[in-house]
Amino acid sequence: MEKLASRLYKKKGDTRTRTAKDISLGELAVKSFCELLIAHPYFNYSNNIVRLVVPYLDNPNQTVRTCVAECFKHIFTHDKRGEIILEIVRKINELVKTRKHTVRPDVVAVLSHLKIKDVNLDQLKEAEIKEKKLQDKKSRIINLSKKEKKRQKRIAEVEKELLETKAEENKQTRLTLLTETTKMVFTVYFRILKSAPTSGLLSETLQGLAKFAHCINLEFYHDLVIVLNRLMATGELKTVRTQFNCSLVFNSP
Repeated sequence: MEKLASRLYKKKGDTRTRTAKDISLGELAVKSFCELLIAHPYFNYSNNIVRLVVPYLDNPNQTVRTCVAECFKHIFTHDKRGEIILEIVRKINELVKTRKHTVRPDVVAVLSHLKIKDVNLDQLKEAEIKEKKLQDKKSRIINLSKKEKKRQKRIAEVEKELLETKAEENKQTRLTLLTETTKMVFTVYFRILKSAPTSGLLSETLQGLAKFAHCINLEFYHDLVIVLNRLMATGELKTVRTQFNCSLVFNSP
């Protein structure tokens, strides 16, 4: 089936004309992969399918691009675990990077359909700091206490705090994956802003940033302001839509 899907691509130097049958079979193969991924997002070959279908977001065939985009939108909306979503975003990031931003807007546009409203990039960092402090506290008690009974009591108290922290982390496993996904999305957006503002992806990038601006932590936001100010100063924000999306980034709650 992968071979059938590959009929939608022409290798360099290949001058053969693709027949209607070739195209039809290629579209059917990609559609089958997408339907399989929707039906079984966590079977043994899910990651392989993601790796295979992500490049078709940049295929010349509009039907195929739409098919893959709709597949990912469905997964972004219905997946409850988060691992497959993170894998999709990672592969999109690799595609944009490998092709040096010369991809169709469809590749970046699909990212704006991610459900990442509840992500707080600072919150995860704070939780990691808290756990490290508790671990350090436990180590100091073990090393410094002289009276065994008192030492055991203090260790038990700290162990209880650690268990509570772990329980909270287990509840937020999906949120953690979503946070990593968010970081990856911002990596894609920021690379486009810094390295390829004239690539034709700027409008979709700003639209995505406007939607997810509430998730940006202070470190990201500071860099974002610098980059957007530079783009405005150099006149890269030429179209009305691009300027509007830029204003949405700054005005998002």
